[in-house]
Amino acid sequence: MRDRVIKMFILLVISLASFAYLTLKWFRTYSKLRKIQIPDHKLTKFPYFIDMIYSMIKLGITSPENRFTILANICFQHPDIVKTWLGPKMVIFACNPQRIQKVLLSQKCAEKWKLFYSFMDRETGLISARVSLKWKEHRKFFNSCFSLPSIESFVPMFAECCDDCCESLEQIEQRKDFDFLPLAKQLSFSLLCATSLDMKTKDVFEGTNFQEIFEAFEITEAALNYKLEIPYVYPKTIYKLTKLYRSEKKAQALLTVFRTNIMKKRREFMKTVEYNNNEIKNPERIILTDHIIRSEDKFTTKEIDDHFLTFMGGYETVSNAVAHVILLLAMHTEAQDKLYQAIAKAIPSDGDLNNSVIVNGIEYLECVLRESYRLMPTVPIILREVTDDFEIEPNL
Repeated sequence: MRDRVIKMFILLVISLASFAYLTLKWFRTYSKLRKIQIPDHKLTKFPYFIDMIYSMIKLGITSPENRFTILANICFQHPDIVKTWLGPKMVIFACNPQRIQKVLLSQKCAEKWKLFYSFMDRETGLISARVSLKWKEHRKFFNSCFSLPSIESFVPMFAECCDDCCESLEQIEQRKDFDFLPLAKQLSFSLLCATSLDMKTKDVFEGTNFQEIFEAFEITEAALNYKLEIPYVYPKTIYKLTKLYRSEKKAQALLTVFRTNIMKKRREFMKTVEYNNNEIKNPERIILTDHIIRSEDKFTTKEIDDHFLTFMGGYETVSNAVAHVILLLAMHTEAQDKLYQAIAKAIPSDGDLNNSVIVNGIEYLECVLRESYRLMPTVPIILREVTDDFEIEPNL
């Protein structure tokens, strides 16, 4: 009995000492950050400690719309630069274009924010990987897949996917309200299949359930948003107790099987081409999946999974961008008519759609796209972690 009491006492002392050490360490960091000469924003008029707790609770229980409004209002009130506390974490919002450029170009700000990107469970994916984890090496490896000649070689496939989308639109009853986003998602998914896999959607999902795979991507997206929006589930031990965690794991397992099947199909296709000594129709075209297969020895299984599913999961960003452009054109009919006239004049026949020079030469189309991206950016916030002292301006 005495030994048990002694052990409990020692454990209690160690716990209190650890807590005191971490508290002191955090307080020193907090005091240092408070001294940074950047305008401060508080959500309340109470002392900082209470404001930190309030911000965590407020952002945790409010709706996604209100949460975005809170963050947007902070930036509107401080259009240059501002610091605020989101719970125990200090965040600096750089809103001025010149400041944003300086931050993104600095090697000291190249690291992704670990707290955010760890939620993606794609630690080695090109978008989410830490710079220290072969990120630069992998980015250089994939650059050739996105070269201008390679992208231009896919233009005919882009046009074909858009034709399929237009056929789906024509089947919808005129003057009837409908949700365009699902169509945009289907379009962007088809585009990704064409560019990343060099396959049509129907061939990609041969032997699998399209809806199941599509829903699996949707579940992982919903899980990411949930983990970002609810501070209470930041600790993974708590998140693992939720129903969504179990759904996400099932979805990820399904996507891994999907990736394995796709890679198997592409290997068989590549072997057939090599065996028959067939010439590649578009030598300038570099298929992302084939590019990975030819250099599999450079990647671990985890890295291949993360890269493949990160690229395929990018359909969400593309579909949102397309949906935003269509929405804005629907809201501004005069711009819609002007754009139609510009396209009809530049592209008199369907054959001209495959000419990227002609398409890129439509100035008003570029204006519409740029203004749409400005008004409704698909990625409104870019997160970076400062790894060393960084001077954003003289003496700051």
